Amino acid sequence: MTFAPGDYYVFVDKNVNSIPTSIFNPGYNLIDLDINIHPNPIQQSSYIKYNLPENGNVNIMVMDISGRVISNLFKGYRTKGQQVLTIEKEKLSKTTISGGTYLLQIDVNGKKQTKKFTIM
Repeated sequence: MTFAPGDYYVFVDKNVNSIPTSIFNPGYNLIDLDINIHPNPIQQSSYIKYNLPENGNVNIMVMDISGRVISNLFKGYRTKGQQVLTIEKEKLSKTTISGGTYLLQIDVNGKKQTKKFTIM
């Protein structure tokens, strides 16, 4: 994700050592998916739980902090309601993924939410 010049707002739904975990850009078409990544930080595997408010095409990506896509976790159609997806650290990237901060972006019908998480 590359940030263009302009105003940005930080939406904090949880704190991790006083670091905001969700970042929003007013230029995006946003959606509230109530994303929960547990456990976070990820050591081997984790669950992504999110709530779709509408049926639609879903694209779930993991990006490094600069916005470069590391992995496409899911791309397809889902019906509205609670969804669960498993992340396995060793399957996130074709190359070895190092510990650090990453972004999970979920796009539903062109509306996006991004959540920060950590890999150990």
